[in-house]
Amino acid sequence: MGSAISASVGRNGVNQSDDVLTVQRLINGHLAAPGTPIDVDGSCGPLTVGAIEEIQRRCLNMNPPDGRVDPGGATFNFLTGAGPAMGHASASGPGTFPPDVIAAAQASHQAWTIPASVTLAQWALESSWGRAMPSGSNNPFGIKAAPGQPFVEAQTREVINGQSVTVVAQFRQFASLNEAFDQHGRLLGTASPYAHARTLAGDPDAFADALTGVYATDPNYGTLLKGLMKTYNLYQYEAAIGA
Repeated sequence: MGSAISASVGRNGVNQSDDVLTVQRLINGHLAAPGTPIDVDGSCGPLTVGAIEEIQRRCLNMNPPDGRVDPGGATFNFLTGAGPAMGHASASGPGTFPPDVIAAAQASHQAWTIPASVTLAQWALESSWGRAMPSGSNNPFGIKAAPGQPFVEAQTREVINGQSVTVVAQFRQFASLNEAFDQHGRLLGTASPYAHARTLAGDPDAFADALTGVYATDPNYGTLLKGLMKTYNLYQYEAAIGA
């Protein structure tokens, strides 16, 4: 099957089976490892629509996303590589960690003793490999803005009372990517909610687990981070600085 669709797929779409299969396969090809693939069954159910919305929100900065893929539209062009993703100079494809991102994570490790492997996994997971973040924010980590800090507003998905819901949140706006990494390290290295995690800084896997329910509401957050850390051997970047 080629990467082409004859009619719209998703919310209020025509949803012909062959077109849905194509879109489902394209979506699975854009997952940040080790994300769980959606079923490729030709049926456009809530999980497929939700996956379309997530890509539109994270990778195309659509606010709100419409949950539909149209032939020749922005979402279809992104999925097929025919259109640009929204991001910054360090945008990359899945599995690629640009040198400036690695250097920023290592600098954060040295300044704040936050495992570089965890920081890199968070970068990949939170920003979809540098391709998506709140527009104009230079904020790949989803750091929320405190009162008085510069911010941008964007939709995000959070797990509240066991339910995945969409909310509008205020995200911190940074002047540069390096500032964002340093603030991320400062946050994890000094804020009281992460005191327990800091006791585990010598064990990156345990540190990642300790962020679950604290840094992010997703109950699988630590598992997702560890999957990235193991898949791409992110531990090597700590060894490179004598961790």
